[in-house]
Amino acid sequence: MTTTQSTSQAHRRRSPYSPGIDPAKLQRLRFTVALMSQAQLAEKAGLSRAWIAKLECGRGRPSVETLRKLCAALECQPADLLYDGEVAELNKYWDAHSQAVATTAA
Repeated sequence: MTTTQSTSQAHRRRSPYSPGIDPAKLQRLRFTVALMSQAQLAEKAGLSRAWIAKLECGRGRPSVETLRKLCAALECQPADLLYDGEVAELNKYWDAHSQAVATTAA
């Protein structure tokens, strides 16, 4: 990794799956359920406000770890943020990842 690459950029390249967050769902949850500003969500999730804005504009595809952080901050499930077709893809990735971890631990 070069000095100009961030850790998240390097991680994103290694990850075989990057979930597609529905910007409208993210905004709706942030506004109506969590009652947070972008800055508050960013702080609670440990992300930058600029990254939250990018996701809400539909210009970013987060890592699975970023999705996990958003769900924890918003107290929701991944399906609450993803496009409908993405839920099945996330489940496939998660199952394969879980099997790989179990095999490594054995």
